Amino acid sequence: YSLVNNIKATIKACKELDIPMIHRTFDIVHEIIVEKYLSNFVYKMEKESYPKFNLVIANTPFMKTWSQEMGAKNVIVIPQGVDTNIMKKLPKDKELQKKFNINNDDKIVLYLGSILSHSGMDVILDDMIKILNEIPKFKLLVVGDGPDLEQLKQQSKKLGISEKIIFTGFVPYKEVPKFCSLADLFINPFRINDMTDRLTPAKIFDFLACGKAVLATPLHGMQYDFPKESNTIIYENLESFTEKMIELLKSDSLDEIGRR
Repeated sequence: YSLVNNIKATIKACKELDIPMIHRTFDIVHEIIVEKYLSNFVYKMEKESYPKFNLVIANTPFMKTWSQEMGAKNVIVIPQGVDTNIMKKLPKDKELQKKFNINNDDKIVLYLGSILSHSGMDVILDDMIKILNEIPKFKLLVVGDGPDLEQLKQQSKKLGISEKIIFTGFVPYKEVPKFCSLADLFINPFRINDMTDRLTPAKIFDFLACGKAVLATPLHGMQYDFPKESNTIIYENLESFTEKMIELLKSDSLDEIGRR
């Protein structure tokens, strides 16, 4: 699984012990890394490693194609799933409401996951004043950590909207449903590039299991699992993302969409 951390030791051990190697892939790791020298190093590692795997399990057809481009000889697609014993719809968590000063009539939009440059959250923050003018009780709940988190916090201070944004930092997976219970709408405003376009983020399955509406940019990977015509996910380009958020939060159909 962790190609960067232990791939050389794994390949060596499997070769010596004659153990087949199965690699699960869902990210193009070198494209996530900001530092170019490190990104190039990881790309070389990927290029050397994929031909040595006995089997690669990809989560989307896009990742299957990429794995084959890296030299993998045997690749299958197993779509992602969700543990519904953990991820499920819950009543609003009263303790978290109190902790974060969330009222029952607040309109809560939740972003869950790593805070990276492609997350698109800076665009949402830039439009917060416009959102608040339309929906004064709007609050943004950001659950997760990452290299761009501090930058988002500084951006919120600069824009004077800190009191309308809740940054929780990292939350253990089993605690995530409690945070999801607070939200009226889940968002995934990823910037679309060669790396993100292949993805179906695992959190999308978690969101749906929690019975809430999901608004996301139209990644091709996601559209493989959730075609537009299925009406499971609401897709919107990043340029008009906040306008769609406002429209949905003002509508009476969010609960109905979440039950689809």
